[in-house]
Amino acid sequence: VYGGPPCPALLAAVESQVQIEIKQWQARPIKPSYEKILLDGFQTGIPADHGPKSLKRMILVLGISADGSMDILEMLACRAESAELWRLLLDRLRLRGVTDIRTILMPEKELGRLSESARECFPEAALQKLPAPLIRD
Repeated sequence: VYGGPPCPALLAAVESQVQIEIKQWQARPIKPSYEKILLDGFQTGIPADHGPKSLKRMILVLGISADGSMDILEMLACRAESAELWRLLLDRLRLRGVTDIRTILMPEKELGRLSESARECFPEAALQKLPAPLIRD
């Protein structure tokens, strides 16, 4: 394995197992209530099959419980953030059983797109903007 070219059959087997584990992780039960959820995205380079890395947005939904414990609730690679994408992720939380969120933390630059989606999915939640970082992708 080390020092030689990768074996296509081994890569296919590993990829298949990883895909199974990702689907299980995405379907796992999550808590019905969170004190806060954090919505954010960051840019990263993802290796392409052939050629240079392609830039993608990684979208992250982090749940913070009343006791301070944190869970990654959703993680998704996409080309760009949009109101429809945020609505989809928030709808998926509802479909997975989340019924109560006290505060939704979101980046200041996304406030316009996110606030409408957040209000539609979790109307009781308070919206709180996060200050813009000094360095952002």
